[in-house]
Amino acid sequence: MTKIARKQGEHAPRSSEAKLARILAIAGDAIVSMDAQHRITLFNEAAERMFGYSSAEALGQPIDILIPTRFQAAHRQHVELFALGPEVARRMGERQEVTGRRRSGEEFPIEASISKLHVDGELVYTTVLRDITRRKKAEEALREQLLAVQRLQTLGSRFVHEGDGNLKEILGEIVDVAIAISSADMGNMQLLDPTTGDLQIVAQRGFAQWWLDYWDSVSRGQGACGTALERGERVIIEDVEKSPIFVGTPALGIQLRAGVRAVQSTPLVGRSGHVLGMFSTHYRTPLRPDERALRALDLLARQAADLIERERAEERRQLLIRELDHRVKNVLARVAAVAMHTGRVSSTKEELLNSLGDRIQSLADAHVLLSRSRWQGVGLADLVRHQLAPYTNAGNTTIDGPKVRLTSAATEAVVMVLCELVTNAAKYGALSMPQGRVSVTWAAGSSGRLSEGIVIRWQETGGPLVTPPMRSGYGTNLIRRLIPHEIDGAVDLLFKAEGVSCTITLPAEQLVARDR
Repeated sequence: MTKIARKQGEHAPRSSEAKLARILAIAGDAIVSMDAQHRITLFNEAAERMFGYSSAEALGQPIDILIPTRFQAAHRQHVELFALGPEVARRMGERQEVTGRRRSGEEFPIEASISKLHVDGELVYTTVLRDITRRKKAEEALREQLLAVQRLQTLGSRFVHEGDGNLKEILGEIVDVAIAISSADMGNMQLLDPTTGDLQIVAQRGFAQWWLDYWDSVSRGQGACGTALERGERVIIEDVEKSPIFVGTPALGIQLRAGVRAVQSTPLVGRSGHVLGMFSTHYRTPLRPDERALRALDLLARQAADLIERERAEERRQLLIRELDHRVKNVLARVAAVAMHTGRVSSTKEELLNSLGDRIQSLADAHVLLSRSRWQGVGLADLVRHQLAPYTNAGNTTIDGPKVRLTSAATEAVVMVLCELVTNAAKYGALSMPQGRVSVTWAAGSSGRLSEGIVIRWQETGGPLVTPPMRSGYGTNLIRRLIPHEIDGAVDLLFKAEGVSCTITLPAEQLVARDR
């Protein structure tokens, strides 16, 4: 053989080995070979990254350093059985999960294919390994999300069909679903208090009582949830230690003590467009929930808002039924009392029918005015004007006073007293004569502030000479007693010779508000 041929023959193996080394170096999967004694003979760079050992550290070591102790005996037995079979590559783990162990001791799932080959009379096993940790986590997350969606559908169905479910209990279960869907560690649901405008926790998972006490009532701009309320949109804080919302505030210490490093808060918006509350999930590591999780949280927020609106609508319906029942009973009781007392003092059937009709009509008038205001109170000027309307002509009445509204209870009581005063004036007093005049004025309490109540003054002038009645009839007694009895006010009725006067004092709590 010539010298050149010998050099070519020597160079060929070295060239092949170099090519193989480069292929192994750039391979994406870990490649590990071992001999018949189960000692590592090949350990590429991908294997170094996967297991945490350098090639120098791994070569010559037993393969057991890469296998959890509890699986080592089974692995040796499996390899021995594989050695007796045909010399073909086969996949390990197609029917069972194969578990590896990193240098740190961490166990992780791997997918492996093993082959055997006789080289220079020695048996060599080569395994190609792929870390499937991410895939397994993704599969587990998907399973959790599917289960969460199923739970949400079950919750929604239960609420729709039962109709009387415990709202707080269901909201708590929605928080459970949100935690599962977004891989959160903690979560809570808050409702907006319409009186204070603050958020208040109604359902939560994973928080200590001291944390709940701190965040029990949250104002606009406070923390993530208060900021989301102020902005009217979702707020995501990827790291509370770097967020201007928390940095430099006592809330940062509270969050860190609870182990909260990241948080997202999503407003619960009703179909009307009004914010009903807030929906937050919290995380123990700095992160931003992915878009899939955020879309799922939006669906949960929509479902929660629908449930809240439905529950509140049902509460309003029940309240209206109770209120209607209460008002109907009151009206019937008052009509019965008016009928009984009118009957006692009426000398003829015609007088009974006329008096009873007038008094029942006054009650009806009060209810018409209250209905127009949706039972939110009636303006005193409207009430007085309405009662005097049938007898008013040019210049015979004066109505004057600040614009105030009376509660429904005060409206009913005052309208009945005015009805008696107007009826008496039309029959026997100032309104029975052309030159007669009636003045109805009112003003704030003694110091001129409505917070101290209001004083109404009825004054007749220009009518017949007044003679005090020998006995008090039903109408007189109603004027003097109804307001003190019904709304804790005061009445001073005087039969002066020049005309009847009546001073009515109403307490501040019977005033709804001063009109602007």
